[in-house]
Amino acid sequence: MLMLKAACLLLLAAVGSVHGQCGCTPNAPLSYEDLKEGPIGDMILTTEQKLGMLGLRNAQTNIWPRRTLVYSIGSHMSGNANTIVAALRYIEQMTNYCVSFKQRTNEYSYVYVTNGAGCSSYVGYLNRGRQNLSLDNGCFTRGTIVHEFMHALGFHHEQTRTDRDSYLIIDWANILTAYCSAYYKYRGNVFGTSYDYKSCMQYPSTGFACRPGVHVMRRRDNGGTDLGDYYNMSANDAYRIRKAYGCA
Repeated sequence: MLMLKAACLLLLAAVGSVHGQCGCTPNAPLSYEDLKEGPIGDMILTTEQKLGMLGLRNAQTNIWPRRTLVYSIGSHMSGNANTIVAALRYIEQMTNYCVSFKQRTNEYSYVYVTNGAGCSSYVGYLNRGRQNLSLDNGCFTRGTIVHEFMHALGFHHEQTRTDRDSYLIIDWANILTAYCSAYYKYRGNVFGTSYDYKSCMQYPSTGFACRPGVHVMRRRDNGGTDLGDYYNMSANDAYRIRKAYGCA
């Protein structure tokens, strides 16, 4: 989420406006195609996870064993490896080392950092071998890397919380139709925290907008459009990780 990711969203917005694919039905039910394993926004979800988020299965945070996320950075990403590792160390520090990130040796399940699918990640520990986390050229701000690795740790977007309508006004007419599901509300554990406008898991107000500069979300309390953080984790972000992983 995050500076260059926001730029990618604006590019998507430009493409969408050319083809007229604009506007969503608020919180419409997902179709059979939607429920297949695949992306919702920048999250890649299994069918079971999608059903859980809709309340049709028990929703849960799929945490990594021993509070350790195992990762491998593709050799083609070596030029950005230090930036990625620095962001992982930042998460460790912000969570008081509740979670750690370990470079893979021979572990079966691990996150493979690659490029080719924008900024995106599977959500949580899947226990099925390699799971990709994509960081393209526009994804190397610290906030973007933290955002995608928070997905990999098991966390969803702030604006999909079930209580979000008490805090946000969504302009459904301004959303790219192909990305409507990125704004549907889903069940998930928020660990007793209040809505966090500055969470690094909060989309910017222009996320997946139909046209550059058009706002999709505004704060309900003051109409503001300053949402999310392009660089830092919030205190709530760190607390939720600590709570999910048994440190708080």
